[in-house]
Amino acid sequence: MNIPGSIVAPPRATCVTQTGGSVIDFFIVHDKLREWSNEAQVYKEGYTAPHRPVGMLIKGQQVHGPIEVHKRPPALREPMGFGPHRVFGNRLAAAAHEATVFMNHYGIMAGEPNATRVMTPEVDKQLTALFEAWYAWAEVELEQRFGFGHKPEQAIEVKQVQV
Repeated sequence: MNIPGSIVAPPRATCVTQTGGSVIDFFIVHDKLREWSNEAQVYKEGYTAPHRPVGMLIKGQQVHGPIEVHKRPPALREPMGFGPHRVFGNRLAAAAHEATVFMNHYGIMAGEPNATRVMTPEVDKQLTALFEAWYAWAEVELEQRFGFGHKPEQAIEVKQVQV
């Protein structure tokens, strides 16, 4: 078998016995990833003796500049209720139908590889509508299952932070 790659092994033995040690754990790294994964090392010795676990650092481009972060919403102030659950099948069926129509229109197959496409304003608008339909169903489901109407105590704060 011809694999276009090379071996990245730790400098120390990964299996140590009374008669000596050997490197039995290593990584085969594709040539295209070689420049980002050039270091393997033994870590956390002693947990799986005589074997030593091996890890590999994969270096990558880190995000530079501002990114969006979401502030964690506050905890619920009152305990959640429980009890018999009503079924809101029509809302869920409507959301599922809209998702199926969207997938069929754009040739998306569930559970299969799909081609990457450009996000157009039309697709963005349709996806937003799909999420809103699902959230409408989820809101009713939360209300009936846990006995509270979903009213955010505060808006989700999104801010730009420097990384």
